[in-house]
Amino acid sequence: MNQGAEEGESALVAEAWRQELKAQGYESLAVTARSCLKFRLLSRSWRRILRHTGLGRFRPVRALEFGCGGGVHLVPLFANGWDCTGVDCSEEVLARAHQYVEAVRKGPCPPRGNIAFVCRDFIDLDPGNNLYDLTFQFGVLEHFLNDKERMRYVQKMFDVTRPGGFVVSAVPNGCHAIRQAQREQGLGGYRIPEIDYSSEQIEAEMKQCGASEVKVLAHDLYGYLRIRGASGIRKIADHLVYYTFQVPLFQLMPASFLSRHAYWWLAVARKSPNS
Repeated sequence: MNQGAEEGESALVAEAWRQELKAQGYESLAVTARSCLKFRLLSRSWRRILRHTGLGRFRPVRALEFGCGGGVHLVPLFANGWDCTGVDCSEEVLARAHQYVEAVRKGPCPPRGNIAFVCRDFIDLDPGNNLYDLTFQFGVLEHFLNDKERMRYVQKMFDVTRPGGFVVSAVPNGCHAIRQAQREQGLGGYRIPEIDYSSEQIEAEMKQCGASEVKVLAHDLYGYLRIRGASGIRKIADHLVYYTFQVPLFQLMPASFLSRHAYWWLAVARKSPNS
């Protein structure tokens, strides 16, 4: 595929996301005392990321999110004191991200950090010499179906990260037990085409782009049960299985089990200190 075709695919992906998130996204504008507690605790995914990077939640870490949307992942980090930058190609969704930030600033727990948003294609971002301690994305890379085009964005994540810093990618597991049904039935809001990521593929991509070490974590075991729309006794059983398998002990299960039942892969890579 030539460069023009690749740029065309990138534009199609960007437009698909603009339309998907034009009216609403994942952000919340209601900031309450409960929100403050959630900011302090962070999500399970972020607690795992911090354990594997050694970055402190209350330290002045410089973080960049590629495809930040309405700020659902970035804003809690900003609330805890990080220096955050979010990049997205949608003006509509970034307008809501700004609203979310203002709601946090006016809420019961004033944020400790700084935050800025940039509206552009991530591939065109130029941070100059101000490289980041951590660059991350949640659920964006898998939508670039062309391998060469996707690798440009993975490489960009490493390029904007300081030597010895971290790159984190969270992508859906393309091998979980109801993946085919998810595709066919549109489960979980499945609308934009995406590749089927395996843990081996995401690790290989990150190593090719400059990672000195990569840890791929099987995340949200049996999370796919929450999207299949069960009701009654089956819904109760699904929730019971799901919450049982969030116990960290189950991360010790064989790799074949984790590959079958993880809903997400969290890939935590360290950029070579010598790059």
